[in-house]
Amino acid sequence: MNAFAAMLDVLHADPNIGVDAVYTRAPAAGIALRASLSHPSDQLPGLGAVGVRAGSITADVLASQLGGLVPKRTDTLTIGATTYRVEDVERDPLGLTFRLTVAP
Repeated sequence: MNAFAAMLDVLHADPNIGVDAVYTRAPAAGIALRASLSHPSDQLPGLGAVGVRAGSITADVLASQLGGLVPKRTDTLTIGATTYRVEDVERDPLGLTFRLTVAP
């Protein structure tokens, strides 16, 4: 594990940053993981054009927690009682995380 991977593990484990979630690709069982949530900047007033589906959020998940699974559109991410559908997937340049754009 390199320093970046170790740092991401600590950040996602922090209860102030990460949340418990379940990643699912039907028909397989879900994978319990931690996600770091944010709202896309183009949804905030005055910060850009409307290019993301209304109500969407981004969830950064650790690639290591997915056990080799590469997220794809139509998979789901459940946070609490809300299940979100994956709309877009972007992998970071180091291959440590996936940024998922999800919407209810």
